[in-house]
Amino acid sequence: MDFYFSQTSKQKQEQRPVMTPVMMKSLQLLPMSYTALSQFLERQSLENPFLEYHSELEVHTQLYAADSLLSRQNRRRAGSVEPTPVFAAPDTLSSLREHLRLQMGQAPANPSVCRAGYRLIDYLDNNGYLQESPAEISRLEGLSAKDVEAALRLIKTFSPTGVGAENLAECLLLQANQAKYDPVLLRNLLHTDPALLASRNYQKIAAQCKTTPQKVRSHLEHLASLNPYPGAEFSSCAVTHYIQPEISVTAENGHLRFTFHSGCNLLSIDDGLLQYIQAQDALDDDTEYYLRRKYQEAVELMQELTLRKNAIERLLHYILHI
Repeated sequence: MDFYFSQTSKQKQEQRPVMTPVMMKSLQLLPMSYTALSQFLERQSLENPFLEYHSELEVHTQLYAADSLLSRQNRRRAGSVEPTPVFAAPDTLSSLREHLRLQMGQAPANPSVCRAGYRLIDYLDNNGYLQESPAEISRLEGLSAKDVEAALRLIKTFSPTGVGAENLAECLLLQANQAKYDPVLLRNLLHTDPALLASRNYQKIAAQCKTTPQKVRSHLEHLASLNPYPGAEFSSCAVTHYIQPEISVTAENGHLRFTFHSGCNLLSIDDGLLQYIQAQDALDDDTEYYLRRKYQEAVELMQELTLRKNAIERLLHYILHI
């Protein structure tokens, strides 16, 4: 029996969808909510020097300003009267410390007291309470006790009333209307047993404070109207986060119109840094390799965000035209 061996070669063409790394990463970003995407992009900006993160407040303010300018131009072309604005662009209160530093800079005090005042402000918590004793602050900061005491007295006159206090009783006394109410009785009430105050036994409280039940009641009502957290209006503004929808759909003239708040608006590449680095001639190999890699990662992330935006827009068009 004879055996024959032969070799042949064949070529076969076929097409298969191949996903690039950028497309794969964009799919990981696709299911993220707008809030989760914002947090992710903020973390990326901290790790990559070429990425610049824009907070939602900055983005919304820019969008509002651009929309307002376009609306004013259209109204001006149409010859319509400029309406009175109903609301302004979003804004936030400054922090409590910034608010107090501004007042310290305008206070009529000598430089050494002002210097001590700026240091004291750093020892206030978000509610406006002093976290260390004046003597300890004087020791830690190397300031004279006289300047620290003078600065603390000055801070206690600042707005919001009640800041600079070392405890709740002092905070309420700073706010109390001592021209209308007896400061001695107010102080005695603040040092009365809380259980006795909660019982509202005005007769017993009056006997202990050596006054009348009517005065006790009026003074307690005044104390209850005061704010135990004078700095809360500043700190609460800093920590409050509102949920921002990524897609808004509105009906206009019988048609649905969507507004897409793209994550691309939250991030940008710092071209100024790139130009500065390109102008440097004395970069070592490791630094140059690190910067090139980070820049490439920044470019790829922006491409991933664009692919995510395009996918969502196509999906929205499909849904709205069903």
